[in-house]
Amino acid sequence: MRAVVFEGHSQLHMADEAVPSAGPGEAIVRVAYSGVCGSDLTLFAGKNPRAKLPVIPGHELSGEVVSLERESGTEAGVAGVGTRVAILPTLSCGTCDLCRRNLRHLCRSLRFLGIQTHGGMAEYVKAPIGNLYAVPSSLSDHVAALAEPLAVAIHGVRRARIEVADSALVIGAGPIGLMVALTARIAGCSRVVVTELAERRIAAARALDLETVAVRAGEPISALVERLGGDNAEVVFECTGHPSATVQMIEAGRFAGQVVIVGAFKEPAPVDLFRLSRKEIWVTGSFAYTADDFARAVDLLGRNADLFEPLITDILPLERTRDAVEMMIRGECVKVLVGPAGDQRSTK
Repeated sequence: MRAVVFEGHSQLHMADEAVPSAGPGEAIVRVAYSGVCGSDLTLFAGKNPRAKLPVIPGHELSGEVVSLERESGTEAGVAGVGTRVAILPTLSCGTCDLCRRNLRHLCRSLRFLGIQTHGGMAEYVKAPIGNLYAVPSSLSDHVAALAEPLAVAIHGVRRARIEVADSALVIGAGPIGLMVALTARIAGCSRVVVTELAERRIAAARALDLETVAVRAGEPISALVERLGGDNAEVVFECTGHPSATVQMIEAGRFAGQVVIVGAFKEPAPVDLFRLSRKEIWVTGSFAYTADDFARAVDLLGRNADLFEPLITDILPLERTRDAVEMMIRGECVKVLVGPAGDQRSTK
């Protein structure tokens, strides 16, 4: 089968790989689409020490089941061969203390398809049957590939203590930030404001009818807070993972408000702990998603496909995966998918 193989820093190439075979409790899925994620960029840059190389990347996946090897006959999930699915890419041990506490997404031995084991930037991928989620007939394959990043957003919003009519600020209008903003609005927030520096992402946020404030390079945080209207948000979602955002999340948050850290920080960030305590801000982390979050993502996409589909700005054939990665690095797209079918589109 055709597959993208990552072997190390910037070493990404097409290869002819063997079609995987299913073991007990596993399925083989013919991949329809795989989304390119920020974590794929980290992998490409050689900055993910947990990656097991060489590896076929890709963990934002949709496709169709072509074979199953049921272990007990009772595996939850898909109905059978021919079922269109989205794939939960997390693999937990099931035996550590966190798994036993039903925190499998925080498993001490957590692995991801596309990072520690082969993923879906290929014609076929192998996954546990229990990780397959049937998608409704109303949901296209390309929109179904958004289930994984939407699950990240849903988990972040569920980590917040949102009440109806709360105001929310989302820092960063990347794919996750935009999905967090849309999800927060669906969850009942009366006002959702997005801040962003990049012009392409600002335009994407506004196209989704999201109230958006453009961050000016070098602008004092006090000036930005004033432009936000002075009525600080009850809930702040940090979705950039950039150290500079920590000042914004504290100052733009309301006294006795809350901050949810959704962005994946790659390095330690300076945080004014006195300011946090002075404002009595409640801070919580949000990592990945639970199986329930993933199921909710599939359901939400099935009911609101038209809302989330505009996030997909580009679709490229599998052979152009390097181009897709470089488009992400240059900020030329919002969400780009690659697929074995060879279809192609762009909204640029």
